Amino acid sequence: MSRYNLVLDETIQHLLEDPTKKFTYAEMAFFMRWWRQQTDDMKTKVRGLVKDGRLEFVNGGWSMNDEAATHYEDIITNMQKGHQFLLEEFGVTPNIGWHIDPFGHSNAQAALFSRMNFDAWYICRIDYRDKMKRRDDHNLEFLWTPFAKENESKDSIFTHVTYDMYWGIPNFYFGDSRAEEPIVPGFNLDERMDEFASWAATFNETFKSNHVFIPMGGDFNFQNAHTIFMNLDRIVKYFNERHSNMKVFYSTPGEYAKAAMETKDIEWDINQDDFFPYADDQSSYWTGFYTSRANQKGYIRQCSSQLMAANQFLTMQTIRKSTNEDTLAKQEKLEEAVSIAQHHDAATGTSKKAVADDYLDYLYTGLKSSESAELDALKSIYDSEIDWTFCDVTNGTHQ
Repeated sequence: MSRYNLVLDETIQHLLEDPTKKFTYAEMAFFMRWWRQQTDDMKTKVRGLVKDGRLEFVNGGWSMNDEAATHYEDIITNMQKGHQFLLEEFGVTPNIGWHIDPFGHSNAQAALFSRMNFDAWYICRIDYRDKMKRRDDHNLEFLWTPFAKENESKDSIFTHVTYDMYWGIPNFYFGDSRAEEPIVPGFNLDERMDEFASWAATFNETFKSNHVFIPMGGDFNFQNAHTIFMNLDRIVKYFNERHSNMKVFYSTPGEYAKAAMETKDIEWDINQDDFFPYADDQSSYWTGFYTSRANQKGYIRQCSSQLMAANQFLTMQTIRKSTNEDTLAKQEKLEEAVSIAQHHDAATGTSKKAVADDYLDYLYTGLKSSESAELDALKSIYDSEIDWTFCDVTNGTHQ
């Protein structure tokens, strides 16, 4: 069993044992790998956590897609794939976006999320100068209204830009290789609670509402669920005993966004523009991913074209009521491959070579599977005696 599965096992167990705990999950391709290995009893328990609002799915795409090097149809496919899984397994559809890792943010993505009936979304990577100014201006939360001049309906979505990156706060990571000092009653408790209070006050001074959202976890961070929850439990317990002017508790992005948006007497600023290009600092601009690994980008589009073309024939076959499960399963392989290829380290070309090769292998397998599904549909629709074949050179079919 992978370390990934063990961490999720530990997390779910903590949620089942303590009704005060809450957890948020975003990318369904990874969750699906864990889900397929669970017993019916465990699946029933997890559905209960979702129903009670203690396991919240945000975003819900098959992957967390890039916003610059992807095509809108592929973004929709990616989101549809994940949302279909959540609707079938849990009867829920996410209404909160979670895009805390793509390298810059597009107003087209904001418009898409608005039209997907998302109430709010969380973003992270904007130019460092913009983020610093927004901190000073108390403008890290706003209404993103893209294409207002061109679109009379005015898509609009509440947007939260994280204070720093997508980690929690310094010295409170706990679950990674930095081996930060844990919270120990009788040793460092008061100092740690006061340090946390100082950060909470900083967040409170930066954002407009009296609600404070502090993410816990991060990239390569949530590797030991037991250690994370042990320390978070101590923060919740001892902070509230020591600092009566603030209250710390487990929450979710959905709960926070609802509370912030419902706060009275706040006039949110309006944003219309993109957050491109993205820069970490004065010498670190993230623009190379627009064109890096051009062949891979082209192959993703080729596979996307095949997915759309095959879908047309499968639709015709379905109308004729001659579709079978085997054919649909073949097409689903490419749908999954194209969806995962929208990931912000896939379509961008920012992954390591071994990972990039794996993406290409996944796409190739899906492409050939989809071609087989399309040939099945062609035989069913036209003439079962005709032997159709694909020609990769002309990108067409021949008798």
